[in-house]
Amino acid sequence: MRVPPLTEFSAIADELKAGDNPYVGRAALRRLRVEASDPSHDFSSTAFLRINLATEALKHGRVEESLSTLSELEGMAHRAGIPKSMQRPLIRTRALTYLRSAEVENCVKLHNGDCCIFPLEGGGVHAVDDPVRLAADDYRSLLEQDPSDLGLRWLLNLCHQAMGDWPEAVPPALLISPASFASDHEIGRFRDESWKNA
Repeated sequence: MRVPPLTEFSAIADELKAGDNPYVGRAALRRLRVEASDPSHDFSSTAFLRINLATEALKHGRVEESLSTLSELEGMAHRAGIPKSMQRPLIRTRALTYLRSAEVENCVKLHNGDCCIFPLEGGGVHAVDDPVRLAADDYRSLLEQDPSDLGLRWLLNLCHQAMGDWPEAVPPALLISPASFASDHEIGRFRDESWKNA
């Protein structure tokens, strides 16, 4: 007897989630939870494992687990006397986690026609702005150590768009000028019309 397609696809999805599939598999998350809690590791190994655990948790939409893991690691680093300059991977991962939290709280839960349309303005400005402010703080901290990192500058500017205070609130040395996005052709502003049918 033929298995109904929905049942068959659900079984395949469950198998993929349970295994090592690099996109949806949760086996790595389970392994990292065990390895990261092993007290026999030195601080360097623990930091590496916990950052990987936070990243893997974030990949599966577990924002709170990611933030909790990073918070524990930050406490360990503080107790071990690790300077902030040596915590860049932790801070970078935490900033990304805050951005994901900002996306969930605004772009998913409060979705509208302006969400995620660049440059962010109108309804694209975050109503729940605590997560994006925390992300901006982390990006600013990272850029104090290396202002030449264009990827971090981009993310800082994006955070300020989400807060509704771009470009004026971005330090001049870190600003990606609005002129950089000027076009020779005016095509108007796009809107997301699909949200009305969701």
